[in-house]
Amino acid sequence: MASRVLALKRDFAGAAVAFARYFDAGPGHWADRATVTLACQVHELEVLYGRDAADAMIGEVLGAAYREVADQDRRTLLAERIGGLAVRDDGWRPVETSVARLAVRRDEAVAADAIFRFDIADIAALRAKIPHARHGGLDAN
Repeated sequence: MASRVLALKRDFAGAAVAFARYFDAGPGHWADRATVTLACQVHELEVLYGRDAADAMIGEVLGAAYREVADQDRRTLLAERIGGLAVRDDGWRPVETSVARLAVRRDEAVAADAIFRFDIADIAALRAKIPHARHGGLDAN
């Protein structure tokens, strides 16, 4: 199951393992997009469940980075970028934070954000199952 779906179900440990493996398995040039995908996931969790849930996901991904990412350079990069997400400001935005704090190119950040928004085939149905999403939510973001 995809990291995003697991995270939305509050299985942060499973989501973190899935994400770390995704980060490790892809070609090197997509680390920026994967980073923004994580930023979008963290933001989505923060909007739906609060900062504690987002912080829990960040902590799980950091642990999974050390257990699951085989490539030393990617492990280091992921850990550094997770650290940047951990110190995010209130009202942060995934694209802007990824560019300003995580050293992601703006074009890559915008592309990853667009892909993230269309990653789940029926996001409306999934969100309808989440109590917080029925009363406001991510569409305004």
